Amino acid sequence: MLLTGTLVSDLSAYAQKDYRRFLSAHLQFLTDLCQLSKDTINISIQRFLSSLLLTTELLSETNFRKLINATIKQNQLSAAKTFIRLLSLIRSINDGNAIISTYGTNFEYIFPWEDLSETYAPTRALIYDNECSCGLSSNCTTQANFIETNSSKINLIKGLKMGCKPIYSTTTTTTTTTVYVSTNITTSIMFNSTTNTKSTTRTTQNPTCLLNYQRVPVKRPPAPLANAGTYAIADFNGDGWVDVVFSADYYLYVLLGIGIGIFEQYTRLDMFFGDVSSILVDHFDNDNTLDLVVTSYTLKTADILLGYGNGRFRKTATFNTSARYYSLKTTAVADFDGDTYLDIAVTNALDNTVSVLFGEGNGYFSNPIKFYTGVHSNIGEVAVADLNCDGHQDIAVVNVFGRNIGIFLNYGNGTFQAQKTSFTGGRYDPYRFVIADFNSDLFPDIVVTYRDQNFIKVIFGYGNATVGNSKIFQLANYTLETKLFVRDFNNDHYLDIGFNNNRGSLIALIGDGHGNFEKQTLFTMGPNLPLKVIALLDFNNDGYQDMFCVEGRTTIETIFMSTCA
Repeated sequence: MLLTGTLVSDLSAYAQKDYRRFLSAHLQFLTDLCQLSKDTINISIQRFLSSLLLTTELLSETNFRKLINATIKQNQLSAAKTFIRLLSLIRSINDGNAIISTYGTNFEYIFPWEDLSETYAPTRALIYDNECSCGLSSNCTTQANFIETNSSKINLIKGLKMGCKPIYSTTTTTTTTTVYVSTNITTSIMFNSTTNTKSTTRTTQNPTCLLNYQRVPVKRPPAPLANAGTYAIADFNGDGWVDVVFSADYYLYVLLGIGIGIFEQYTRLDMFFGDVSSILVDHFDNDNTLDLVVTSYTLKTADILLGYGNGRFRKTATFNTSARYYSLKTTAVADFDGDTYLDIAVTNALDNTVSVLFGEGNGYFSNPIKFYTGVHSNIGEVAVADLNCDGHQDIAVVNVFGRNIGIFLNYGNGTFQAQKTSFTGGRYDPYRFVIADFNSDLFPDIVVTYRDQNFIKVIFGYGNATVGNSKIFQLANYTLETKLFVRDFNNDHYLDIGFNNNRGSLIALIGDGHGNFEKQTLFTMGPNLPLKVIALLDFNNDGYQDMFCVEGRTTIETIFMSTCA
């Protein structure tokens, strides 16, 4: 009370990074947070008290108490999830609409001195630590301070953050706020004065290494073909060396490897595929030899090719996805119906659908079933993960024009719920994404890149197919070119994110296991030699991820062999 009582009514009197500008907002946020938690619990209590308990037989006192305790426990969990959803909704509304804070903490107005006839008030996003812009992310923060304007003295307030929005800067302080439901269905707001248990410091139990890469040009016989398009890399003939399948001139070619980066021959598969959009490798007939599923952008088909185990393949089926447009993009594989046979999900970008082919275990598949992603959603990539932690593999897609992640929750029997969407934020089109657990909470998180932009967003999942907090990682003055790869690049047992940019560099965001990343350049070719990362494999069995890349805009392939010192 003494602190707030000394505040002047015009907060603009304080320096822009003075915590007194933020203090009223933070206190109001904490008050509203307490009220929201109380309202959530009261709703849960009323629902519990108004519910009926009906059983088909008379229960003993012991069984009755067990049933009541189980019901109470279920209501506790439900109340916590409801609170998180409401808090997430508030965040989404504020972030999605770019609402300007009353306290001037995320945007500031710019007076158009040159042209006083402007009919609108221009704004400019504020910048916080690590060049984090409130125009790109709402969770930018910096150290909280009191600034004495007369003496330019700065008084550091330990454990407190300030930033774009109170909802983010409050929850990132070391004086953390925890909302929980007790066993008698009551609620409390606890303030823990100890430091955050999720330390970003790596321990000696997970030693890291400095990554270095050695360039190994690929040697292969010349092939009379245009620039190669889509690649798939694996040991297709079982000799222990990596082989390559790639598309060119509307056909597929197979290069058999005889060493690291050395190929002795190529074979053209006598099948017409049109413009190939994806090649996916897996086992579709349970014979321990690798097979292929090839999608055609122009033919709108998915072809199943079973391997003989010697680098040759036979086509067993062709499925027409009935898409109205030339729009097949990516594929993903999982057992969606619980019969132990692999099924295939294929995206139809301009048709706004996902087609699922259910495998029969012999290389044959059922006719595709379609799932709708929304008008003009323009699907990009597809991924498979257990997003609500129920043991079933769900389907996720990035809807480019919809600017969201679409999730189809799997019932485990080959049927799915209607699409649920999670907004990716901002005014930019999401382009590529990957799913993995980056903050060690055992819940899947989502990493999104945006078309022609120079940042990556990591969105953290709650384990119930919804997402909440996110972090933006700036990537300097370059944009991403190819897909993202999730691996442990530096052998510290935490997942990292790898990609290449339009400056001829291979980049990795090195993760600390708590959702934080540090950018590291793995290899640079130069601005005139852009690289396209095709696959990550351990070519020499040393435990580190090597890279198979295409240099420039040609069919010159290169392997980057990793070392870890």
